[in-house]
Amino acid sequence: MMKKLRISLINIHGLLKGSGLEIGRDADNGGQTKYIYELAEFLSQHEDVEHVHIFTRLIDDPALSPEYSVPVEIINDKLDIRRIPFLGKKYKAKEQLWEGLDTFVNGAMQHIKQHNIFPDWIHSHYADAGYAAAELSSVLNIPFAHTGHSLGFYKKKKLIESGENEEELEKKFKFKARIVAEERTLELAEFIVTSTEQEIETYKAYKNFELGKYHAISPGIDTRKFVPYYYQENDSDKHMEEAQRKYWVAESISKFLTNPHKPIILALSRPDRHKNLNTLIEVYGKDKELQSMANLVIFAEFEKTLLKCQNLKKTF
Repeated sequence: MMKKLRISLINIHGLLKGSGLEIGRDADNGGQTKYIYELAEFLSQHEDVEHVHIFTRLIDDPALSPEYSVPVEIINDKLDIRRIPFLGKKYKAKEQLWEGLDTFVNGAMQHIKQHNIFPDWIHSHYADAGYAAAELSSVLNIPFAHTGHSLGFYKKKKLIESGENEEELEKKFKFKARIVAEERTLELAEFIVTSTEQEIETYKAYKNFELGKYHAISPGIDTRKFVPYYYQENDSDKHMEEAQRKYWVAESISKFLTNPHKPIILALSRPDRHKNLNTLIEVYGKDKELQSMANLVIFAEFEKTLLKCQNLKKTF
């Protein structure tokens, strides 16, 4: 009989808790946080998995929920969140955490030994967690996989091209430490997870590209949450209510569209320049064939998005 796996997911920055994620609170709490939490939930439901642990930072900040200060939060009988204290108690942006990553590694190692929860696999998310996973993997002789979510090389390149000062960028974003960590994950990880085959190509900017092994795994969707608005099952009250709610969403979108019956190109993100909504709007606005085939719908923070759209409207 095959041994069931114990898996540790490492996501150091942002805010993770079981009672509801604060998506959109800031730049550190977006799709990555949602992805990791749902990945952990899914893995915990797999028959070949014994247990899943999410390792993150412990935060005891009066401005935030006290849930973030609970050392071990039980999500279900096979999933928990384990919070390791380092760099004080206040919430910090991810760029401020680099100097404390060795402390996090030592704390996580002691926690694993104390509770005898040695994982069979580690999965790190983002460069800071990749650094921690590489250290833990080397000391504990445990394999790890890594998902970059975004790469420091390209963020630095785009900011410099936009006119930012390189010295000031280094002070704020710690690009040197980040890129070194990304190079090391390519060298030491058993494999790198990407969302698409095209994303693998972005790693070619790194010296250790050839040392990496890559697996493109589509994030997919949860079909229990995202279904056509007309979907009904057994005509139960619950499904009728859900269908009516989704129908209301569709109707709400339709009133903004000239031809609401065309397919929708849907984008959901923060109105941050790194999400590249400007390019999406520009390409759609200049392509008459694409406009004839589909509508473009963007969900983002209202005031900023409206301002961007008003500015871009003058271009077309």
